[in-house]
Amino acid sequence: MEEGEQMDMLGEQLYSIIYPKYSDIAGKLTGMLLELPGSVIEEMIKDKRMLSDGIEKALCALQLSSASNSNSESTDSLGERLYNLVDLYNTGHSEKITGMLLEQKKEEVKKLFLDSKLLEENINVALKTLEQQNQIKMETPVSSEFDEKEKLGESLFAMIEEIDAENCADITGMLLEMDVCTLQKLQCDRGALESAVHRAQVALLPSPALDTTVESDLDSETEKLGEELYSYIISTDFRKYADRITGMLLELPKKLVIDLLNSPDRLNMKLEEAASVLEDI
Repeated sequence: MEEGEQMDMLGEQLYSIIYPKYSDIAGKLTGMLLELPGSVIEEMIKDKRMLSDGIEKALCALQLSSASNSNSESTDSLGERLYNLVDLYNTGHSEKITGMLLEQKKEEVKKLFLDSKLLEENINVALKTLEQQNQIKMETPVSSEFDEKEKLGESLFAMIEEIDAENCADITGMLLEMDVCTLQKLQCDRGALESAVHRAQVALLPSPALDTTVESDLDSETEKLGEELYSYIISTDFRKYADRITGMLLELPKKLVIDLLNSPDRLNMKLEEAASVLEDI
């Protein structure tokens, strides 16, 4: 069936439903509803409540129609009538679109009541504008997070410089790999910051293969990392595997272990993986 024939058939169905109750204005109401997409009209015919709502909105838009030609009509009155028309299109943004359309001159707004095609064009333009605004909002947090990290980096650098002036730049760079929330906690908690700096210092130590003294120091650092891992694991649901999982994680590169201790979410994922392996044994 061609689109024109389909709309004629839908129009006849609408008219037959509307006429018994609104015989005087059945033609106008039918014409207004026929401006909606065919799929929406079909839903209305099947859903009595949806059709009733649509008719009520169309009625509100027709009320005081003579006022649309009067310069004395208030913006509030125009807004209410325009909202009822816009809401018929089921965009999900009726209030925002109505507000955008009301930014035009009053005479331009009144034309929307007399020309359904003009109204539909304006609604589509408003929708595209809202979509562009939403896209900008989605992109903004990325920029905001970068700016926030930059500010935190400056603040943390000054604090880390007091702890380790020689390596403050490298340590700050390592800590800035953490998420903003964790960095904010470090900024507010001196103890947590010192602990994170200490772990970063361990990662910056030279290779243990150079001499036995350094090797001894690194063994000591590995032991400390093991203690931190074990203390964390026994506070989780994987406590029964604490010893074995600690040993498994200590086989990882030290820098990775330090990163895991600084990122609870990642550490928890590793714990789940390790526990899964142990349960299968």
